[in-house]
Amino acid sequence: MYEPEAVLATRKMRQQGEEFKQVLIHWKGKTVEEATWEEELMIRSQFPKFNLEDKVIADGGGIDRSQINEEAPREQMIHHGAK
Repeated sequence: MYEPEAVLATRKMRQQGEEFKQVLIHWKGKTVEEATWEEELMIRSQFPKFNLEDKVIADGGGIDRSQINEEAPREQMIHHGAK
């Protein structure tokens, strides 16, 4: 049985209308590429001494956005809904 080594990321998921948290776990003895998404409640119950507070879940949207071409005409940047 593996033990969690670190929390690499967190996310909120929605399934059948219910929201739950998942954590990306780096397992001891495995590579980072072998990290797995696990339900936070499962990790808390199976590894009560493991600190999940390393990563904070950010509510709301991200700050990433696509780059805007400053030279493009404004009409090309406006989204027109289907008619």
